[in-house]
Amino acid sequence: MPGGSILIYLMRRDLRTADNPILYKLSSTEHGFTHLLPVYILPPDQIEVSGLVKDGKKSPYPPARYDLSQRWKCGHLRAKFIAESLWDLKRNLENLGSGLVIRVGSFDDILNGMIQHYAANQHGPQVTAVWMTEDYAPDQRREEQAVSAICEARGIRFDRLYDVKYFMHDLQLPEAKTSIDCLPDSFHLFWRALNTEAEKPLDPFPVPARFSLPSFPDHASLPLQESPFEIPGTLEELIQKMQSPVHLPMVHLDRPELRDTAIPQALLGGETRGQQRVGYIIKKGIVSSYHLLSDDVHVGDAYHGLLSYLSLGCITARQVHQELLKLECGTDPGLAQTLGFGRGCSAGTESIRYHLLVLNFIRLSIVKHGSELYNLEGAGMGKNPLKTWKSSVIRDLDRPGQAVDNVVSMTQFLMGLTGFGLVDAIMRQLYITGQVTARGEEIAIGFFALYAGFDWRYGAEYVSSLSTVHDPFFYFYSSQNYAGVGPSCEAKDSHISLAEISQQVDPDGTFIRVWMPELRSFPRRKNVYRVSTTASSLLQRYGLASSIMVTHEVPSAAETGPFTETTNARRDPIENIAALARREDRPIPTESIRAPGGLEELGPRLGFGDRIHLEAPLGLAEPNELPQGPPPSSRGPSLPSRSGRGAAKAQVASTTGTPAPPAEATVRWNSMALEQINPLALHPVTAPPPPLRYHPYVHNLDFLFCQLLLMHTFRHIGSRP
Repeated sequence: MPGGSILIYLMRRDLRTADNPILYKLSSTEHGFTHLLPVYILPPDQIEVSGLVKDGKKSPYPPARYDLSQRWKCGHLRAKFIAESLWDLKRNLENLGSGLVIRVGSFDDILNGMIQHYAANQHGPQVTAVWMTEDYAPDQRREEQAVSAICEARGIRFDRLYDVKYFMHDLQLPEAKTSIDCLPDSFHLFWRALNTEAEKPLDPFPVPARFSLPSFPDHASLPLQESPFEIPGTLEELIQKMQSPVHLPMVHLDRPELRDTAIPQALLGGETRGQQRVGYIIKKGIVSSYHLLSDDVHVGDAYHGLLSYLSLGCITARQVHQELLKLECGTDPGLAQTLGFGRGCSAGTESIRYHLLVLNFIRLSIVKHGSELYNLEGAGMGKNPLKTWKSSVIRDLDRPGQAVDNVVSMTQFLMGLTGFGLVDAIMRQLYITGQVTARGEEIAIGFFALYAGFDWRYGAEYVSSLSTVHDPFFYFYSSQNYAGVGPSCEAKDSHISLAEISQQVDPDGTFIRVWMPELRSFPRRKNVYRVSTTASSLLQRYGLASSIMVTHEVPSAAETGPFTETTNARRDPIENIAALARREDRPIPTESIRAPGGLEELGPRLGFGDRIHLEAPLGLAEPNELPQGPPPSSRGPSLPSRSGRGAAKAQVASTTGTPAPPAEATVRWNSMALEQINPLALHPVTAPPPPLRYHPYVHNLDFLFCQLLLMHTFRHIGSRP
C-alpha cells in the first residue's frame, strides 16, 4: 500500500510487553505492516467512565453496575490498579519505540471511528488489519464478535491469537484435543488426567528488541477521543477521574490504624510491578513455604499477591514458572541465600504451580459453562433448582420489615459489621486492600450463602466489585461452588461452622484484631469471634452496647425458618396467588397451594395466620447518591434489634387493614449527609439527623448507618422490570 499499512492491536487483558504473542510475532516474523497502533479501550459496560467526561457534559452510557446488586462492576481499587497498569504499559511500549492509545467507548464505536479517520486521508496509511488476543469470558467474547463484524463489513483482516498467559497451553491439555464438553467439573479429575509431559509449561517469549516493532503512527495523525470524554495527561489525574464516581466511603473504616495496616499490603498495577512482585516472593522465601499457608486468610507479606497481575495479563503464569526454575535449579546467583536454592522442586513451589494450574482449569470451566455460572440454580452437576435462598427486592409488601431486614443484613456483610469477627475482618481487609485469599473468599461466601442463606450472586458481586482482580466470572465460578450449587459439587449440602473455622484459621484472634480495632481490648477469644457473646458490662465499657454487630447480628438461615423463601420452581405460581388475594382484599387461599410440595416448601407453618412472605432481589447502589424528596409514610412496623424478633413477628401478624402497596415500591429518603454519622460512635459527629419515619429504632446509630446506605439506593428499583 503506497501510504502504508496500519495494524491495530486491541489490548484488553494482555497488558505486558514480555511474553506477548502479538508483539513477539511482529518483532520476529515478516508481516508487511508499516505501522502498529496499540489501543486500550475502557469499556463502559465493565468500567464506570462517567468521571472521564468533560465538565458540564454527561456520559451517554448507563452506569456500569451489576444488574442484581447494583454494585459497581469495577470498584475504586481496581480502577486504580487498571490505571497504573495502563500507564506502565504505555511507558514500556514507548521504551520499545512504540506507544499506547487509551480511549473510552464501545469497541465497535472506537474501531469504526479509527478506521474512518485514516480512510479520510487517501494518501496516508490505511488500517489493513486488526489483531487481538482471545479471551474466554462472555463479555470479552461479545467484544470479539463486534470487532469481527466490523472488520468483515469493511474488508479488513481480523485475527485472534491465543493468549499464552496461562500455565498450560490448551494444546497440552487433553480436552483441547477432543471437546470442551469433555472437561471434568472436578479439578482433581482434571489434574489426574494430565500426563507428566503435559505438566511442563512452554518457555515464555522474550521482550521485543527496541525498534523491532512497526513504527508508531505520527501523534499528529492519531484519532482523537470523541466527545464528551477526554483522556487525562497524567497518571494521577487518570486515577482520580476513574475513582471519583465509584468510590464507596465507609466512615467506620476511615481509621489511621487501618490505613497504616493497608499501606504495606498495597499492590501497584503494571507489568513492572508484577515482575518485581514475583522476584520478591521468591527471594524472600515466600514461595518455598507457601504450602503451609493453605488456611491463611491474611493478605500480608506472606501472600503471593499475583492474581491481580495475572488477571490483567501484566505477567503470565509461565513467567512465574520460569522464575521458580531459577530458584530450584540454582541458576540465579542472586538467590543463593534464598530458602530452597538449588534443591529442586519443593512442596512450596509445587503449591504455587498447583494454584496456577487451578486458574487454567477455572478458565476452561468458564468456557464450558459460560453464562450458566450466573444462574441462581447453579451449573453443571451441582445445579439445584429446589435450593432455597433469601433475597431482598420488595415484591410482596405484606411484611416490608422482613425485606428491609435482609437488605440490612446484606449491607452489614458488605461493610464488615455482621457481628462475626472473622467474616467482618475478611470483608474489611478486602475493602481496604482489594485482595482476598482463596480461603478468605471461601469463608466469606460460605457465611453469606450457607450460613445466612442469601442469594450467592449478591456475595459474588460484592467481592468482585471490591477486588482488584479484573475477572468477574472468576468470582461467579468460585462463589457458585462455595455456595454448593457449582459444577464441582464439592460444597453441595454442606454447612459452615463459624466457631470451628475461626479457631482453625485465627486461633488467637490476631487477624481479627488487626482489622477490627474496636475489638482489640476484648480479653476473650469467643467475644472476638462473635461480638454478641460479650457481657453487657464490657460492651458498655468499650462503647459497643448499641453497635449493630450486637443489636442486629446477621442471623443464620435456620433462625428465619418461617420467612425462608420457597423453591425457585414453586415461586411464580405462589406469588401470583398471593398477589391476586391482596388485590381482592381477602385472605390468601392457602388450600390452593397446599398441594404436594406447596406450603411445605415454605418451611414451618407460619404462626400468625397463613400469610406468605415472598421476596425477590433488591439492588444496592452507592451511598453518595442520595435521592431527594420527603420520606414515605410508614407501611407498618419495622424490624427492631434481634432481641425483639419474636415481638416483631407477633406485631406484624396482628397488623390488619394495611393498604395494599404497589407491585414495585421505590422507597425514597430525605437528603441527609452520610458524613454526619459515625457508625461506631454513640452520637452523631456533628448535627443529629432528622427523625426517621420509616424505621423508628434510631437509637442504634450503626443500624441507622446501614439504613442510610441502603434506603437511598431503592430508587434504582423503580426503573427495573
